[in-house]
Amino acid sequence: FDLEDLEPNCEGCGIHVHAGISCRTHDLVKGHFWTRNIVRDLWTKAGGAVYATDARGYANGNFMNYNGFDIFSNMNHAVVVHAQDG
Repeated sequence: FDLEDLEPNCEGCGIHVHAGISCRTHDLVKGHFWTRNIVRDLWTKAGGAVYATDARGYANGNFMNYNGFDIFSNMNHAVVVHAQDG
């Protein structure tokens, strides 16, 4: 990921693929996107789905996270980038 214009100095902030396909409303975002019968929810801090920003609100990096779906199934889902307060 390569993110900018975020909250400065955000440590351990979450970044997650969600089940919804729109961020227009909270109801459309839905919960974390993962297959309950194959894996546990890894869209968590413990699962490594976090980022940190510098003083300018910039973050880049990557993480590996298998949510039970292939890459094509993950496409077009809402990606939520949380601030420090969640």
